[in-house]
Order: sequence, then C-alpha cells, then structure tokens
Amino acid sequence: MNGRSSIFRHSCLLCLILLMAACKKDDGPMNAAPTIEPQTFSVAESAEMNAAVETVEATDA
Repeated sequence: MNGRSSIFRHSCLLCLILLMAACKKDDGPMNAAPTIEPQTFSVAESAEMNAAVETVEATDA
C-alpha cells in the first residue's frame, strides 16, 4: 500500500508542476480594442429603410 501512496503523491506533484508551468505569464502580443476615429456620414432623406449608408473605418494596431 505504501508503494501506491508514494506513486500517487509523485503523480500529483508532477501534475501540479506541469499545471503551474502551463499557466505562466503569456509574453505574446496583447489583444487591443479597435480604434475608431471620428467620421462623418451623409444620408439622403429618400434613403430606403435598412439601406447600407457608409463603412466605418477602424484599426486594431
């Protein structure tokens, strides 16, 4: 029984070490929110309902 207990403890310790190594800080590029500069759009009074008007330009740099 002692042999199984030792193997179990070593297995748990190994899993804990692997989990901690997998959860290290990510040094890769961070995801940033898009930047949308102020824009002006014109819509004709006779435009149909739900018609596409303009395209919003944004960057995510």
